[in-house]
Amino acid sequence: MDEENKELIEYLEAQGALILEGMDETGEAIFRFDLEILKTVMPHIYNEIMKEIDEDLMNLYSEGLVDVEYDEDLTARFKISEKGEQIMNNKYKPDFPFQD
Repeated sequence: MDEENKELIEYLEAQGALILEGMDETGEAIFRFDLEILKTVMPHIYNEIMKEIDEDLMNLYSEGLVDVEYDEDLTARFKISEKGEQIMNNKYKPDFPFQD
């Protein structure tokens, strides 16, 4: 890992925006973001993450793996199928887990 990335990781950890979850089987660190904190301390990174998630949700929707439901206030809620959850978990877990 280069010095710039190391400094970024240390900064995000110190701010509480990046949380060490553990180590994988190869000994590499596994992190997850606290998105609310990240939104405040590094909004450009937060925006990139949210843009990618939005694109992935739209792709799942176009494949019929996400339904959009609206409540009485017309707030949209996404209901992701089991297959859609698996796709998202494979891509984001543990950074953005959809299942426990």
